[in-house]
Amino acid sequence: MSSNQVNTTSGNTKQSPVEVTDWNELVRYVQFLCRNSDKKFKICMIDEEQEEIRIENKDEFDTNVKYARDHGFKSLTLIVYIDNERKFDGIYHISKSKEALNIPKISVFPVDKFQNLRENILVDKWYIPVKLDEALGVCLTAAIKLAQEGKLDTNVECKQFIETIVPEAFQKLQTTQSVFSWPREIQYGTFDMIELLIDLVGTRLRHPPVPTTLLNTLAITFDTNTTFSQKHKDEQLPTRRIYKLDDEEFLRTNFNNPTGTFGWLRSFIQRFIAQNGLKNLRAQFEYINNSKSTTAMEYICLLKLFSKCYQCIEARRFRLLFTRPIRQAIKYLLETKKSNDESNIHLNELNETLIELCFNYEMNDEVNAILELSAVPNNDETLSLPTSIAPLIVPLEQLTITKKSKNQDNYERLAEDMNSLTMNNGDAERKNIKKQRTEEQVIIPACSRNHPSDCTTDDLLSSSEKRSLKRKHRREQQRHISKKENKRSNTMTMKTYDRSNPDDILRFFGPMRVKIATLYDQLQTATCNGNIREVLKIEEKLKLLR
Repeated sequence: MSSNQVNTTSGNTKQSPVEVTDWNELVRYVQFLCRNSDKKFKICMIDEEQEEIRIENKDEFDTNVKYARDHGFKSLTLIVYIDNERKFDGIYHISKSKEALNIPKISVFPVDKFQNLRENILVDKWYIPVKLDEALGVCLTAAIKLAQEGKLDTNVECKQFIETIVPEAFQKLQTTQSVFSWPREIQYGTFDMIELLIDLVGTRLRHPPVPTTLLNTLAITFDTNTTFSQKHKDEQLPTRRIYKLDDEEFLRTNFNNPTGTFGWLRSFIQRFIAQNGLKNLRAQFEYINNSKSTTAMEYICLLKLFSKCYQCIEARRFRLLFTRPIRQAIKYLLETKKSNDESNIHLNELNETLIELCFNYEMNDEVNAILELSAVPNNDETLSLPTSIAPLIVPLEQLTITKKSKNQDNYERLAEDMNSLTMNNGDAERKNIKKQRTEEQVIIPACSRNHPSDCTTDDLLSSSEKRSLKRKHRREQQRHISKKENKRSNTMTMKTYDRSNPDDILRFFGPMRVKIATLYDQLQTATCNGNIREVLKIEEKLKLLR
């Protein structure tokens, strides 16, 4: 695949190779040579080991061209066979990746390219150019240069490009369902644009403040659930990308199955690490820890980066590097919640991000700490009870009830405590009932302690009290039977329904709608409270209704 390769043809004379400019033109030329005959042809390429590799379509040709360009080769040597006879050789000249492209040397941000992107991307029927020499690639390259010079935030057009075009473009390139149907050329173009995005984020991350928009956009790339990641989840790690990594243990290398290894995604993370991404990310945590104007969104974008790609990362190494920053974020969440800072409106999102991150990387202590934070109310959420109900609430520590020492004094004290729980303005009948119960609680233990063998229920209760107990028992039985009947009637559903009657259909599925709505409300409450266990239970119930 080098330009220094020698064309070895059969015979003493050497034919000059045919210059190939396009795959389709080469195929048309060979078909022209095979016209009016049943001859078959094949096109092969000579690799760096002087071996022939058959190329059958344009995708394979483009893949080899890209490989040769990335490794600095100047040309591809091709051999055309017609009926197993070597007919002629071809050569395809390769321009260098960035130096030989028609990308002008950028001294200022290209405003015309920026306007072109706004007209093509921020519309319903959008179009995103993904070649390096087109508008998006040129603007990203210019932004990288400005970031290297420290002028990224001072250039107005470049700042607008990062705030508006970059999130929208990469959101559409990676999450739209059309990704599955795009040709291979577009997939490689998206790959190149993502690498430029990683270079931009890696350069900007070297200094404060936290680039929230860029990190949130990169978090979309580092997500195994996006359409682009799912499209290429079975791709192997590209051999043409070789990075020198400071931390080679951060990414997973061993997978149980050959499929689902997310080779392209791991290549993106490698590129980020190669630019000291992990070191600069931790430095940003130190910066916001010492800052007096830290916001929850800064913590969110820093934590979210690796929250959805845990399948590609070694959990043990991640915990070693990011346990301290995560605990720092938990501490910030607790302090902000206690201070009741209404200006910080992203606390719930920060809480959810922390739970997801710690849950995915098996950080059980941190998960428990976050769940405890969910039970801490804000200062303005403290309960204020009405004055008429307040006397009913008595702190537990004020009750002197013990179960170990069963003497007369303890039962008398218990009777006094129960008597103190009555309402201040209750009616006389309620007071008499509670007084009667209190006296019974005092008398019965004393009798059972002193004369356990002589005392019976008939001796302690009068005839009127016996009748009262029987009536009470009968009422309890009737109440229990009525509850069972009501429950049975509520659970009964129609086994069939008339499909021609809309009212009958709605009546048949009515209970299911109420049940799903109730489960959804419970799921929303459990999610807001950060109750992972309850969320999982409700999810299983909802799956059974599908």
